[in-house]
Amino acid sequence: PSIDMACVASSTSRVTHAASYRDPEEFRGERVLVIGAAFSGADIAVELASTAASVTVAAKRPVWYLPRYLGGRPADLAFYSRASHDKGKGISEADRNSRRHTFFASIVGDVPSSIRLPRQADGD
Repeated sequence: PSIDMACVASSTSRVTHAASYRDPEEFRGERVLVIGAAFSGADIAVELASTAASVTVAAKRPVWYLPRYLGGRPADLAFYSRASHDKGKGISEADRNSRRHTFFASIVGDVPSSIRLPRQADGD
């Protein structure tokens, strides 16, 4: 389900867009909801965790948070290198997703059974 931004904007809580966010100290001791878990949302949530009373991240789907470095190398190199691209040639999207799941689980553990994973058959 989509988030009704008109409802969020009409609340009595402070609403700040990521483009306006500057300093986690502004949220010291507050309960914060970060809507969106892409790059900006994830980075902001991590910063806020050091000052806010609590931080909750709302995302459309389950999110895998990985460390920025794996074995001393930037994690994104594992996903965007020519070697990893070549390994995925000629295999189906379902097989690529299965390999990603196995790789992510080896780093951060398996997805809790209470979380429903996206299913292509459901349009996810």
